[in-house]
Amino acid sequence: GKKYFVIDMIKLINYILKSKLEFFFPKKCKVLVYDNVNFQYFKNFLQTKDFAIFYTRKEILNLPIILISIFKHGMNNLNSSYKLEYIKFSNPKFIITMIDNDIDFLSFKFKHTKKIAIQNAYRRTAFPDVFSGLKFSSKNDYNLDVAFCFNRSIAKIYNKYLKCKTIIVGSIKNNKIKKIKNKKNTLAYISQFRPIATSEKKKFIFPYSEFKRKFDLNKLNKKKFRNITIFDF
Repeated sequence: GKKYFVIDMIKLINYILKSKLEFFFPKKCKVLVYDNVNFQYFKNFLQTKDFAIFYTRKEILNLPIILISIFKHGMNNLNSSYKLEYIKFSNPKFIITMIDNDIDFLSFKFKHTKKIAIQNAYRRTAFPDVFSGLKFSSKNDYNLDVAFCFNRSIAKIYNKYLKCKTIIVGSIKNNKIKKIKNKKNTLAYISQFRPIATSEKKKFIFPYSEFKRKFDLNKLNKKKFRNITIFDF
């Protein structure tokens, strides 16, 4: 109705005011990088200079594509239609992302564009992760050509819900860290990073404060745990 149209327009104007605007159509490219987040981890693997970055988080908005999206699809679900039209206009042979849990990315279907996803973080079928929704859908609803996965277990889950080729590469973030020899009597605590507000409300992680509460570090030292190394990222 008119009420929702006005709300959508206010949101759009707000995004436009806060974002950097592009006034020309995106360039055609061989490889389109979907979302700039984590691009630094795989950019060296691209064997072509003919690539472009599609900023999906509204850091940069392409005004001509916004207008085309509104003209063709209306204001309803503008975020998804904007992404779709941007990709179509760029006409890449490959589109690659490290945001492998992006539902829009998984739902888009192209005849001449291969979609490649690199697993970014731990994945599971429990809510609210991406597979918690895919398990209630048909394989025909979503699609992917290649998924670079952490291990065989997660590859099986990808193949269960998506028709795609899976390649085991581990974590490309971790693969950039040089291996060090194991140290005896050492305890390493590794936690996945989340903003404080998220960790407090949803309890998705095991924060360092909780770690200190559950384990008396002095007692651990007495048990010959001489070095405690914290990697919280």
